[in-house]
Formats: sequence, structure tokens, C-alpha cells
Amino acid sequence: MMKKVNKSLLCYILLFSVFSLFSFACQRVMDDGGEEDMPSSDETALKITARSGENISIEYPVYLYAFNEKGDCAAKQKITSEEVEMNLQLPSGSFKVVALSGVSKGYAMPDNPRINDAITMQEGSCASKAMMMGMADVTLEGKNKTVNLMLTYRVASLNVVLTKADKVKQVKVGVSPLYSSLNFEGKYGGENKTLEIDCSLGTDGRWTAGPVYIFPGSSSQATLSITLEDSKGSHTYGYISTAVPQANHPYNIGGSYTGDISIDGSLIAKGWEDAIDVEFKFGTDGDNSDDEDTDGDENISGVPEVGNIWNDCIVVASNKGSDGNGIDLLLMSLEEWESQIATAQSIPEGYSVNSIKNWRFPTEQEAKVIRDRFNGDRLIELNEKIEARNQEELEITHDLDTRYLCDKEGVFYSFQFIGGKRVTKAGKDKLYLIRAVTTYHFAE
Repeated sequence: MMKKVNKSLLCYILLFSVFSLFSFACQRVMDDGGEEDMPSSDETALKITARSGENISIEYPVYLYAFNEKGDCAAKQKITSEEVEMNLQLPSGSFKVVALSGVSKGYAMPDNPRINDAITMQEGSCASKAMMMGMADVTLEGKNKTVNLMLTYRVASLNVVLTKADKVKQVKVGVSPLYSSLNFEGKYGGENKTLEIDCSLGTDGRWTAGPVYIFPGSSSQATLSITLEDSKGSHTYGYISTAVPQANHPYNIGGSYTGDISIDGSLIAKGWEDAIDVEFKFGTDGDNSDDEDTDGDENISGVPEVGNIWNDCIVVASNKGSDGNGIDLLLMSLEEWESQIATAQSIPEGYSVNSIKNWRFPTEQEAKVIRDRFNGDRLIELNEKIEARNQEELEITHDLDTRYLCDKEGVFYSFQFIGGKRVTKAGKDKLYLIRAVTTYHFAE
């Protein structure tokens, strides 16, 4: 016979059982790892894909870094092959993601860098491998994300060829001033580095050097020198050139020696931007400059410097006047327009700034000059000068999706300040940006 259970006692037993079960469940969660051992719910995966321009292979290992807003390295990864997934684990926040390729040999950099730390070349001012860099600004908000990085060369490829120098015992080539470092933010540093490189004599009788890789020139002019040693002693020939080493471009010095030295020819490196070829003659009576390649005329004072803003215009290039007097300046407008090609033709017509007139679309060749002059650090410097005038809205756009119009024999083509080595035919339905140009004769 069952005894009657007191209702109060029964309620107490049931409540105690529920409480014990709940406490046990909570205890098991803590025993399975506890809060301190569990990954943060704020941690997200940033998947990274890296690519380069056509015909360019990415050299492994690739080094990945994510820098936070304080400039500290929040995560890093070394990718040893194409099969290894690029994936950084990061908390929510804003980061600059940087990828480096080609730096495993010949370059020096910190193991745990900050964003302003420098990457340098270990031996002299050149390296045997070409460094590529890609970067992107990324904001993570608790969700996994993918970023695509375009890697481009941040060095110039230097090539030297000297022929008909059978009586010469030794050849050295010097180039200055060059930058000596690049930081993880993509800014060059150290502006007065000099490179001196030995040439070697091949079985074909040519003295050659390179390809070796150098940081870009740090000035609007390059000082070049060739030192020859023959039976009569050592002879050095110097030259000042406006053709300056630039990132992502081969820099070619080639020619022949017959008492005097003439420089010509071209060596094209596959996968790079258009080559910068230095063409000039060295005299036998000391240092000389090529009269046909000048950034100005020392007899004329006050000539605006290339790369500056003058009379509310951007100075792109300067050459001796077509009439033999003064200086012809190629100017680009600070003003910028947006249009489809159907309505673009009339935009420069009648445009005038500070009484400077006859504005037009740049030719294909002028577009290449503009692009080659203003890219990388030089474009950043120009935009900083525009920003200093409180005209941020007039800064030049240099993303991969933006193209500017130019004129190729009466047909609209387009070019880019970054990432586009080709001048391509413009499409009728696409919106393009426009910067007009004019040639202005400067004389005292």
C-alpha cells in the first residue's frame, strides 16, 4: 500500500531536481573548455586571392600581412605554393592587407613589421629578383570576406648592353639618385642612393649587366655614368637624363663604343610596362648632356618644374621650344570631366584657365607620357599637392575600374594611371573621365 506523499514535499523535490539538472548542464559547458578557451565570436576569416597581369607569374613564397589602424601587424601568413589557401583570421575592424612576392632573396625586412617599416635591398642598391606588391583596404564586420589583390612590380628592371668595346678592359655603369627602400604601405624612402654595377664581357664581345632590379629614381632627372678602363687609363662619361627609372618598367641602357659612346637600342622584359630607353651620346671631353632631351633651359629662369601645379595647370613635360627658343610645356588640366564618347568631343572646346587656351584631348603618345610620369609614388605626390590646395575633389582617380579618354588619329581611346599598360579603344556606352591638355610656350 503506497503512502500518501505530502504535496509540499513533492514540490520541493521537483524544484530541487530541476535546479540540479540546470546547474549540471551549465557546469558541463564550462568544463568543456570555458569562456577563456573558446575562440572569439568576433574572429572572422579573410580569404585572399592574388593575381598579376597577363604573362606574369607570381613567385612563391608570397608573404601576407594585415595591418590594423594603429599600423601594427594583426596577422601574417607565408604562402609557399599556389595550392596553399590564403586565409587570415582577424577580428572585426579596418585593415590594410599587403601581399609581397619575389622578396625571399636579396631583400631585407622585419619578421614582425609595422606598416611604416622599410624593405631594403641586401647588397648594394639592386637585387636579382623583382619584388611585386599588392594591397587593399578592408573592413570586417563579423562576416567572412574575400579580397582580390593585384600584384605589380614595385622595382625597375635595369638592363645594360655595350658593343664594339673590344679594347676596353672594364666597364662600370652608375645610376642615381634612387630610392633605397619601400615600406609596407607602399611608400618609397631614402632619396639619394647611388647604384654602381659592373658589366661583364660575353663571348659575343658585348659588355652587359642585368637584368637587375632597382628601386625607382627619386628625382625628376637621372644622373648616368659609364666608366671605361682601357690601355690609356680610366675614363668616365656622365649624362643628365629626364628618362628616370620607374617602377614596373624596364630601364634600358644600350649602345656601342667607338672612341665615343653612343647609347641606343632596346631590351624589352616580357610582362612589364613599356620600356624606358635611354638614347644619347657621351662626349670625350668630360660630362655632357643630350641637347635634345632636357627638362628645361638653364638660360631661362622660372621654368615650371615637371610634376608641379603651375597657373592652375599640372606640368606633365617640358622640352626645348619647337622654334629653337624657350620651352614648350605639356600641361594637363586640374579640371576633370565625366562623359560618354558621344558627348565628349565638345568638352575641351572653349576651355580656358588663366588665359591658357587651345585645350584638347591628349594624343595616344601624350597619354603614355602622362601615365608614365604620374604613377605610383609620383601620382600620390601629385594628389597630395592637389589636396594641399583644398581641392581634394580634383585628385586624379587611379583605381582599376577608371579610364581616361585620349585621341588616336581622330578615334577615342582610353588609358589608366594604374594597372593598365594598354591604350585601348573606348566603348560607346561606358563613362570615361577626361583631363584636357595643351602645349604652352614658355619664354622670358
